Amino acid sequence: MGSIMKLLQQVLYRHLHIHPRFVNKFTLVSFVFLVWVGLFDTHSFWESYQLRRTISRLEREKLDLKENIEIAKADKKDLENNKEKFAREKYYMHKDDEEVFIIERTK
Repeated sequence: MGSIMKLLQQVLYRHLHIHPRFVNKFTLVSFVFLVWVGLFDTHSFWESYQLRRTISRLEREKLDLKENIEIAKADKKDLENNKEKFAREKYYMHKDDEEVFIIERTK
């Protein structure tokens, strides 16, 4: 085990310029642990990032759906109050002797 540690210290010093004094079994185990937790564990940084993105996307969808519900409730109330007006405005229905002009507003 000692020769493997010496070889590892030499390789890290040559390629990464890490002083051999900082390469021991405790730092290696700590590094392996951090890599494992950071990348491969079920609660890794990547999984947390993906879950945060999913949560924010679902919250945006929730707000959009709430807005759609409010619009649908207003349309339902409009339909209950005046069915003819609703049919003329939403579906462009008209009587046989009428002409319909559609004016669209640009936003």
